[in-house]
Amino acid sequence: MRPPITFEHYGPLDDTVITMDYSQPAVRVIQALPKAARTFDAASRTWRVHPAWAEPLAASLRRIGFEVIAVNLDRTA
Repeated sequence: MRPPITFEHYGPLDDTVITMDYSQPAVRVIQALPKAARTFDAASRTWRVHPAWAEPLAASLRRIGFEVIAVNLDRTA
């Protein structure tokens, strides 16, 4: 079993913050997104993904065997 990947949603217009243990297959899937849709923060070791790409990315990660845990931190809802 692969370790879970956490998607943190702060608000509908905010990037989704992705936290995970390093996994080359998961990184390849993230890097397949357009460059404008993703950034890596080396200091916090997290990925930030444009909200429009978060759900398709989660589906792709699930297809290759990852558990995706969604955390909704949206305080406007």
